Amino acid sequence: MKDLEVLANELRAARIPETLNTYIRERDNHGNGDQNEFEPEDIIDLLTDLMHWCKQHDEPFEEHLESAQGNFEAEVEEEREDVNDNPGGPSEISVQKVR
Repeated sequence: MKDLEVLANELRAARIPETLNTYIRERDNHGNGDQNEFEPEDIIDLLTDLMHWCKQHDEPFEEHLESAQGNFEAEVEEEREDVNDNPGGPSEISVQKVR
């Protein structure tokens, strides 16, 4: 059985295909937006457009990116610690809201 933090991080990552597909449909004027594999350019375009949005709304993109990097590193570390502390996995799984 997988550790709770591993499952939480998998759920975080699982949200991305729908988000990218929605973005691609909008970017391509309702073009192909039902894929499970993406080109690097799709991710780059999304980040670039997010940078433009932040600039227009006086949001500090770099600060947000640094915070996101910190969150990611902490979540990966928690996952690593949980797996090392409990290699057999949890005996019970509780549903938690994922950030």
